[in-house]
Amino acid sequence: MDRKQAIDFAIRSARIGVDQGQVADYRDNVRDTLNDEGASEWDQIADDAFTAEVARLQPDYDAAMASWEEEQDNFAWEREQSAVRRAENGGYPV
Repeated sequence: MDRKQAIDFAIRSARIGVDQGQVADYRDNVRDTLNDEGASEWDQIADDAFTAEVARLQPDYDAAMASWEEEQDNFAWEREQSAVRRAENGGYPV
């Protein structure tokens, strides 16, 4: 995969990700695909193209990503609290 193919792939992936509401998953897929194709040298350029296309299609992307990151933080905190309760309960689920 050359530079142009990496950029084109990133832009197509961004469009699909926005359309399906799965931007983060498609961003990860771009990185994984570039690594699998031996084109990791284009990783940053492709990531920039992906981000620019998402921003063009979905102006509130930053707010959406902040919300997603907060949701992930909350999930991690809940998982941690569950482990603490389980430990306090002798290792049994609470």
